[in-house]
Amino acid sequence: MPQDWTYHALGLLQLTLELHEDKDPPASELPGLWADNRGAMLRLMELSHMGLRAVVRDADTGRPLAANLTVVQPEGVRSTTADANGYIFKPMAPGVSYSFVVQPYDPLQPGVVYSAIKMVDAKLPVSRQKYARGRGLEGLTLKRTLLAQKVKR
Repeated sequence: MPQDWTYHALGLLQLTLELHEDKDPPASELPGLWADNRGAMLRLMELSHMGLRAVVRDADTGRPLAANLTVVQPEGVRSTTADANGYIFKPMAPGVSYSFVVQPYDPLQPGVVYSAIKMVDAKLPVSRQKYARGRGLEGLTLKRTLLAQKVKR
C-alpha cells in the first residue's frame, strides 16, 4: 500500500474517498455525486489545516531553524520535524490538551546548541461541539512563532 509507506516513511497522510461503487461512474452521475458530497469535501479540506502551525526561528538572527517536535502528551501521538524553513505542522484534535517539546538545531552549524522549547497544555481554542457542527475555520489552528535561544557555553 503506497499510503502506508508514505505515512510511515514520510509522515504524510493520504486519503482515498470512494463515492460510487464503480471506479468510473457514468459522466451523467457526476453532477449528482458532486452535489451530494460538495459540502463534506469542502469541510474536509478546511479541516486539513486543523492543528499546530509554527515557525521556529533563531531569536538573535531571525533565521529559520530545523527542529524536532516531540509529542509528550497525549501518549502515542507521532512526533514530527520542522522543514528547512522552520515550518512545523502537527494535526491536533479539538478539546485535547497537548504538550510538545521542540528541539531546534541549525544543520549548517552543527556545533551551535539551542535550548529546547516546551509547549505545555497547547489546545485548539475550539470546542468539539463547534467543530462537529462545522462552524467555520476560526479556532481550528494554533499559530505560533517559536524563538530559539542559543545555549551559552
